[in-house]
Amino acid sequence: MKDSAIVTHILVAGFLVAIAGAVQSVKAAPEGDAKEANATRDVRHVLSFGESLKNLSVSERLSTVVVEGDASRLLEARPDSEIECLEVDMQDALRNIHFQPAAGKPATGALPVWVRVASASERDSVCRSGNCLGTFTMVSDANGAFHSVRPERVFASEQVLRLMNDSTLSVCIGMQAPVEGALTIESLPVRACMGPVGCQEKPASIAGYWKGSYRCEDSCDGVREEDGFTIYITQDKDDPSKATFVDTEGGKYSGTLCGSTFTFSGGGSDWTESGKLIFDSQTKVRKLSQYSTHGKCCVGHCTDNLVRQEHFEG
Repeated sequence: MKDSAIVTHILVAGFLVAIAGAVQSVKAAPEGDAKEANATRDVRHVLSFGESLKNLSVSERLSTVVVEGDASRLLEARPDSEIECLEVDMQDALRNIHFQPAAGKPATGALPVWVRVASASERDSVCRSGNCLGTFTMVSDANGAFHSVRPERVFASEQVLRLMNDSTLSVCIGMQAPVEGALTIESLPVRACMGPVGCQEKPASIAGYWKGSYRCEDSCDGVREEDGFTIYITQDKDDPSKATFVDTEGGKYSGTLCGSTFTFSGGGSDWTESGKLIFDSQTKVRKLSQYSTHGKCCVGHCTDNLVRQEHFEG
């Protein structure tokens, strides 16, 4: 199926407005004491679009459009810490997204949307190989009312967040509808968080083997669960706030440790992943992460529960 540039620029503009709104809402978060200043701040915000994303023309053909967004301009509204996460609650957003099919055409079916992001210099290839911000599929009834969406949440990966923090963006959006019609997006609920400005906590001792299970869910394959998953962590001898780890699925990661929280990024041959290892004690750790694949635009999130091992157990 051939691509055509039917999706209007106003949709992408709305997407960039959403990012700007999330950043500005974070700026408004109150400052706490020194301890709170070194913690991640979590802000929830509803982004209203008014008339700007009303009655967008969509059809059965896959449509793509590429525009650039000046991320540095957005960062002027940001305090001195960086955006650490950005999440859109699509299930909650369904009540504010409407599809009006053309006269005489039943709208029952799926409306998939995907978004890829790259630097401005990669504009020509962003639709093909840009970092996947998210893929989600909304399902409508015959009247165009959306009743479900998968996945229910869309997360920005570490690579996308880095682009938002450091560079001008190229954004490619693809959309497809079950029939011709008009799409309206009134608002999106967004959660954004800002990383700590600095760390005043002594890094915990986390080196060694950790084994347990994980549960992942993404926009392409649904839910995956695995037992017997193992990671091996190495801490820098000269600076124990720096660490790396590998896992039994071929992933390699690195990051920084503040107290008992390790923030990491990395991945494997066909995926990138970022997140946190939160050490509840000397023997237990919880891993929360989001990932995207290099091929298809698939984005997901994982929760791992691991316990310390004295040695590797296959």
